[in-house]
Amino acid sequence: MSDKMKDLEEKGRARFDMTEETVEVIHRPQCIGCKHNGGFFNCDIFGEKPDEYISNLEECPKKEVE
Repeated sequence: MSDKMKDLEEKGRARFDMTEETVEVIHRPQCIGCKHNGGFFNCDIFGEKPDEYISNLEECPKKEVE
């Protein structure tokens, strides 16, 4: 592969690299990693997840990390 092609390939990849400057996590529900997590709105214990747990307003008393 020529140097020009390698340079173009590196520039192309750089557009898709995530860095601290380009990525901002705005919300991470506490349900991530819980063994009772059944998706975004569902929980094996509560059925439909209470809003206060999804929004991290209250600590979930049933959270068990896998």
